[in-house]
Amino acid sequence: MKIALISMEIIPGRPDLNAAAMAERIREAKDAHAELALFPALSLSGLFLGSVWKQPSFVRDCTAYAEEIAAAADGITVIFGNVAAGGEGCCGLSRTLLHARDGVLREVARRPLHGAGTRFSPLLYELPGEHVILAADASPFPLCFEARTLAKTAQEQRAVLLYVNALGLQDKGKTVYTFAGSAQAFRADGARALIT
Repeated sequence: MKIALISMEIIPGRPDLNAAAMAERIREAKDAHAELALFPALSLSGLFLGSVWKQPSFVRDCTAYAEEIAAAADGITVIFGNVAAGGEGCCGLSRTLLHARDGVLREVARRPLHGAGTRFSPLLYELPGEHVILAADASPFPLCFEARTLAKTAQEQRAVLLYVNALGLQDKGKTVYTFAGSAQAFRADGARALIT
């Protein structure tokens, strides 16, 4: 199976621009004959949005743009992160990992919007029958879920693990965070096979 690991710049609070960029990357993945494209967590919304999270219209917009991504996933499977209503903690929202193909959209993983304390962790999804774990992240703190942890997960699950993180800058008031935008692949024995 050919999988495109797409670590793209995510513009916080602009699901319209992020969806357009994702649609272009999906076209590129299809042109490269990929069967699956993996995007970071919160690909449509971004992470640090302050009071924007409390606006129901923003969450509805993100949901509508997710449907556009499902429509763009014609002949290719697309796994991407989004925000969803119904969660614990801040604003009652969750991070969700969505599976899109041929206009059909379904949720495959869900976690609280913000990690417990300062701990961030990717959304994980094991491809049925493939021994492949997909890990989508949106973390400015990649050391919290570093290579050793990813390698250990691959080894314990005896599966190939493919990881993507968001790319770009996002701010939280006075503090600006950098998202490294890495893509990594680990073999089932835990050895790292790729890092970008």
